[in-house]
Amino acid sequence: LKQALDDKTKHQEVSTLVIDYDMPGINGLDLCKSLNAPSIQKILLTGIAEDKKVIQAFNDNLINAYINKMSIRFVEELSQHIEQAQ
Repeated sequence: LKQALDDKTKHQEVSTLVIDYDMPGINGLDLCKSLNAPSIQKILLTGIAEDKKVIQAFNDNLINAYINKMSIRFVEELSQHIEQAQ
């Protein structure tokens, strides 16, 4: 346990990305397609993506979670997904 606590490298790897669907120059799903790191959990945020696109992204294993930014529980849902992803 002490060795695990002393391991400074464990905080140097990205484990979870929170990606907005609507970004300048690229949408979040296209960004997810370009990432070639299956160990990274991807949480997609959006207020505009169509449900069909989100379902297809899950089916294609492009994202691990989806949160609608208009949800009244947005912050709580985001916190839960990040905790689960790590």
